[in-house]
Amino acid sequence: MEIGIIGAGASGLMAAVNAAASGIRVRLLEHNDLPGRKILATGNGKCNFTNMNLSPQNYYSKKGSFVSKVIDIFSNIDSINFFKNLGIEPFDKNGYVYPTSQQASSIQQALLYECRRLGAEIINECSINDIMINKYRVESTAKVKDISESKTVIKNTPLKKYNFTLSTNRGSFYFDRLIIAAGLKAAPVTGSDGSILEIIKRLGYKIITPLPALCPLFCENKRFFKKVSGVRVRAELNLFINDKFVFSDIGEVQLTDYGISGIPAFQLARFVSKALSKGEKTELSMNFLYFVKNQKEYFKKRVNMETLEELAMLGNGLLNKKLWLALLSEAKLSPSLKTADLSSGAFNALFHMLVGFKFRVVRTADFDKAQVCCGGVDLSQIEPCSMESRLHKDLYFAGEIMDIDGMCGGYNLQWAWASGYIAGKSAGGALKKV
Repeated sequence: MEIGIIGAGASGLMAAVNAAASGIRVRLLEHNDLPGRKILATGNGKCNFTNMNLSPQNYYSKKGSFVSKVIDIFSNIDSINFFKNLGIEPFDKNGYVYPTSQQASSIQQALLYECRRLGAEIINECSINDIMINKYRVESTAKVKDISESKTVIKNTPLKKYNFTLSTNRGSFYFDRLIIAAGLKAAPVTGSDGSILEIIKRLGYKIITPLPALCPLFCENKRFFKKVSGVRVRAELNLFINDKFVFSDIGEVQLTDYGISGIPAFQLARFVSKALSKGEKTELSMNFLYFVKNQKEYFKKRVNMETLEELAMLGNGLLNKKLWLALLSEAKLSPSLKTADLSSGAFNALFHMLVGFKFRVVRTADFDKAQVCCGGVDLSQIEPCSMESRLHKDLYFAGEIMDIDGMCGGYNLQWAWASGYIAGKSAGGALKKV
C-alpha cells in the first residue's frame, strides 16, 4: 500500500511522520522547492508551535464540536511531547510555547529529519493538475495506457486498481490512500496559492470561499492615521458590524498610515473579512482607558489635577504624545487650552475619544499579508475523529485546507499538528478509535 500526501507544510509533514511510522510507503508532493517553508515564518521566525491555554474557544468554525473532538485526540500536551521526542525542548512564555532554540527552523528540521528516518519521500516542485478516483494502472511492461474502471479491461494484462491517480507536472502518481494537506491562499510567497481548491471542488466538495484572516486592517480617516503612524499603544479594540457589537480584544495595537495592525487587529480580521464580503458596515473603536473600572471618574480626576493644567499635558504619561495630540485634533480642541476652561461638551467629546474613538474599516490586507485564511473545505464533509472524507473512502484532509481558523498564539499550528496526526495515523491504520 502507498499513501500520498499533497503538501509538505506543517500538517503534511506531521501526517507523513505518523503514516510512515506504520511502515507504509509515504510520498509527499510539495508545490515549493522547500518543504515546511511556511513554518519558518511562524512566530516571527521563533515558531510559537502551540499554546498552554488550549480550548475550542480558540478556534472559529460553524462546527464547534469538530474542534473539540480533534483536540481531545491530540492536545497541546501531545504536541509538546511529540516534539520533545524529536529533540525539541519547549520554552513557555506566558502560555505561548516555542522551541528553546527560539528558531522556527528547529521545528522544520526535526520534521524533515523524522520523515527521512522513517522513509517518507518528499518530491519538491510538484504541482497537482488533477485528482482522479478509481483508476486502473498497468502493472507490467506491456505498452498499454491507463484505462478507467468503466472501460473494458484487456484480457491477460495485469492491472491494479488504485483509489487515486494524481496528474502532476512531474508525471502521474498512484495512491491507495490520499491526504490533502495543501495550504489555502494566505502568504502566497510561501507557496500557498489555493490552486488545489478547484480540483477538490470538481470532486464534488463544498468549498467556503477563503478570505484573509490574521492580517492588518485598512481604515478610513487617513488624516488621523497619517498623524499617528508608527505609534504602538495598548488598547481595547472593539468591532461593530451594522452597529452591533461583535468582538473585542485587548493588546498592543500598531497604528499605521493605512489603519491598524498588531495582534488585536489580527484577532478581529476574520470577522471583518466576512462582514465586508457581504457589504456590511464594519467599524472599530479603541478604548485607551480599558484598564480603569470607573473611566469617567478617572478622567475627571485627571482633568482636575493641578499639575496638568493644559490639555497638551493632560495626556502626558497616559498616551503617546503623537497620539494624544491627534486625538485633541479630532475633538477640535487646542493643546494650549486650560483644563479649567474645558466645557462639559468639550470634556465629553475628549472622553469619548479616549474610550470609544470609532472609525470605519474599508478592507483587510490582501492574502500576501495574511497569516491564515478563514474558509476552505466544508467540515460537514469530513469525519473529525479520522479526518476521512464522508464522500470518498481513503481520502483525508489535514491543516488549513479545512474551514477552520484559530486565534493568534500558536493555535493554527496546533491545528496543523492535531489534524495531521489524526489523518496520518488514520491513513496508516494505526489510530486508536475513541
